[in-house]
Amino acid sequence: MILRKHEIKHYGGLESELIPTLPSGDTFFATDTNNLYKYNEDKLPHLIGDTSGGDFLPLTGGVLSGSIAVAGDIESTNSASGLILISANGTRWRQTISNTGVPVYTQV
Repeated sequence: MILRKHEIKHYGGLESELIPTLPSGDTFFATDTNNLYKYNEDKLPHLIGDTSGGDFLPLTGGVLSGSIAVAGDIESTNSASGLILISANGTRWRQTISNTGVPVYTQV
């Protein structure tokens, strides 16, 4: 049996100091822009988030618990997507909007 030790290292500095290549899994935090990069299989940096807002979630997916306060608009860029709400009996409903501005609810 072969055992391999895998170390993930974390680096930081200015965005202009972003290291061009590092082992896959390593991270770089840009202190001036709050951008977090993770190095992919090709050893290249991939932006995975802007951490300036506090708690970090991936750009796609993720789960939040608690209240969310937003200082601007929230926009869905796909008319088939919407806000999913759960009723008291556990039924899930998607709220979208019609072309005349009327809320439309569809069970999901």
